[in-house]
Amino acid sequence: MQEEKIPKVSVCVVTYNHVKYIRQCLQSLVEQKTNFSFEVIVGDDYSTDGTRVIIDEFVQKYPTIIRPIYQKKNIGPLANYMAIHRSAKGSYVAHMDGDDYALPGKLQKQADKLDHEPGINILWHRMELVNDNGLRRAHPDLKAPYLNVNISRADLMLYGPFGQHSSTMYRKENFSLRYADFQAVDWILSVELIGDGSGFMLHDLLGVYRVHSEGLTGGAVANSKTRGLVCDCQLDLMKRFPEHKSLVALRALFTTAFDFISFRKYFIKSLNVLIQAKTIPKLSAALKLLKFCRFSKLPAEFKLVKRV
Repeated sequence: MQEEKIPKVSVCVVTYNHVKYIRQCLQSLVEQKTNFSFEVIVGDDYSTDGTRVIIDEFVQKYPTIIRPIYQKKNIGPLANYMAIHRSAKGSYVAHMDGDDYALPGKLQKQADKLDHEPGINILWHRMELVNDNGLRRAHPDLKAPYLNVNISRADLMLYGPFGQHSSTMYRKENFSLRYADFQAVDWILSVELIGDGSGFMLHDLLGVYRVHSEGLTGGAVANSKTRGLVCDCQLDLMKRFPEHKSLVALRALFTTAFDFISFRKYFIKSLNVLIQAKTIPKLSAALKLLKFCRFSKLPAEFKLVKRV
């Protein structure tokens, strides 16, 4: 009996009712050129629109690459995410939402970076924003100060949501189920996955992201739900990493002021974080936070576009 070959990279695709997009997503992955083996785990959360039919087509055509996980009922994006990532066999794990897709070279370039720099535990890359009206824009701008530099856990605590979710690749050894029931999974898991090392955002444009204004990452437009999710993360992280409370307090101060000036009633959410921090905000990091906010926010023409 031939021994099963363990893939170097696992790509975890989370999908639900993505019949219009899942084919392009999966095709962009099976066409990746690499000098290593990889698997694509597709977790379908009980789609009702024909998404599973397309996944089955790819399973038949690429049985050594595509590994489906079909949920027997709709369990929600968080539980689906955890189930798929938990089943990854590769040393490195990449995430992809079913309505996004990869560009050529994505897997090879990210894996090479992790191979050559053992101190980096999690990676992101620039992505092209796109909507159904044909509007396209590379993001972030190449002048962004957080490109091609080491990102620390303290940076993530200060910045909040960082990088498009579908650009993430991390070392499987750092994966944890600690936040299996936590709704803001992408950002808070990044803080976990960075471990004792660093993160890194490549300047390369290696994926396409279909924008929606309620997404948690990438400078999403504020609303009560997303603000509440971020604040819940901040409260939890301050308990686990009290040494970074002053950075969280600074971000909460900025957000409170911004929401208050903008007449948003949910400014109280960030104000509560600021109060709970019980420390003086680290004002010396204010310029760094302002620069991050400037380059990470979505271009104005995308802000009212809903993700499909």
